[in-house]
Amino acid sequence: MADLYFKKYPDNITFECYSERGVISFLMLKWLTEDKDNINKFIGLIEDKNKNNPLKNFKPSQISIFTELVLGFRGFGCPDGLLYLKNEIEEKLIFIEAKTNENAEESCNLKKSSSLNNQIELKMRMLHHYFKDPQKTIIRAINPNNKKENRTLELKDGVKVVFEYIKKFEQKTNDVYFLIITKDSKNPILEFEKKLNKVSLKKDVYPKYKKQICWINFETLINLTGLKNHNGGCAG
Repeated sequence: MADLYFKKYPDNITFECYSERGVISFLMLKWLTEDKDNINKFIGLIEDKNKNNPLKNFKPSQISIFTELVLGFRGFGCPDGLLYLKNEIEEKLIFIEAKTNENAEESCNLKKSSSLNNQIELKMRMLHHYFKDPQKTIIRAINPNNKKENRTLELKDGVKVVFEYIKKFEQKTNDVYFLIITKDSKNPILEFEKKLNKVSLKKDVYPKYKKQICWINFETLINLTGLKNHNGGCAG
């Protein structure tokens, strides 16, 4: 079972946030919008595999926040969050996958569709096949050697709107980031990379995106937002 986090506000209002879905929804829809500098504080926590912050000097002036996305039930997963950030010079796209009760290795070893490595792989495959032809209305990723890996996503309704943002990065794939939020005490990306299925991602997919895998420590994020764990402390 996952932990329950809370934060009290004036007028007897309490936000109760269950598991990574609740925490990320609170982060995206409440905390990031409370103060215009909060997005910069959030960006400031990001590390790449070399423990550098690739967004250190990026200050967005425009933010679009997406939560609870479903990119097809036999499609490309359900990211915990998606951020579109823009200023007068640049724009960035950040897919967010969080695990509140597991470190990166534990999540990957579960070998479930919701495991971190599987979710990151799906986003990379999705972008790869979409950018081949951004005008098409259905994304198909076919693996003739393993039908279980076949994926399809129809671009209609709300999903179509999401892809209007994604389409902006057709020629700027190096500005798309894959952020994992875990309970690891140390940056896990180097070990996490070993869990990615290179066969599924193919030679021309993984090299294109691997440098944009980033990480935030879950406890640090919880402390920043002021959430507390009902089991005691700030980050259980």
